[in-house]
Amino acid sequence: MRGPSLKSALDFLGRRSAGEKTALIAAAGVFLLLADLIFLVNPMIRSVAKTAPKVMETGRELKRLREDAKNKDAIRKEWETLKERLAGEESRFVSAAEVPALFENLSRQAFDSGVKIMSIRPTETRRSPAASAAYAPLPIQMSALAGTHEFGDFLGRLEAAGTFFKVTDLKIASNPADERRHLVDLKMEIYKRP
Repeated sequence: MRGPSLKSALDFLGRRSAGEKTALIAAAGVFLLLADLIFLVNPMIRSVAKTAPKVMETGRELKRLREDAKNKDAIRKEWETLKERLAGEESRFVSAAEVPALFENLSRQAFDSGVKIMSIRPTETRRSPAASAAYAPLPIQMSALAGTHEFGDFLGRLEAAGTFFKVTDLKIASNPADERRHLVDLKMEIYKRP
């Protein structure tokens, strides 16, 4: 038994009236339209709905990248400026190799200010989490003879020199041998880099 052929379909249509033919063609058209919607258009709509947010996000990302490309020179210039600034700030920290020169510089600053250093030495520190940090404090104890103005000038010179330091303790006592030059005991921390 053979399936329906084109000839049998045409014979079937030939025996129908014009109204029936129109109804059959309209039904076939509706059937084809529904099949097209179900099997072709609906999957495409789902696919578009699924990919549309990704496409929009990609579009926004592309726009940001184009803006960054326009600003590339400004970004590069700002990066270089920040690197130079960081290098400048980092130079204010003392490296381990610079500690002897630091003591020499402290002595010179004191002498230039009229402060007479009696003793200057690094002090022992207990190992703390800060000691293992990248910029660890180096505690220094200094005993000196100085007038108040001279000592103020000495601290001003230290600040102007640009090295990071912090005064942790300061004791000033009268000097029975010289009323104008006080006994100064200064404890400070200079920050060193690795």
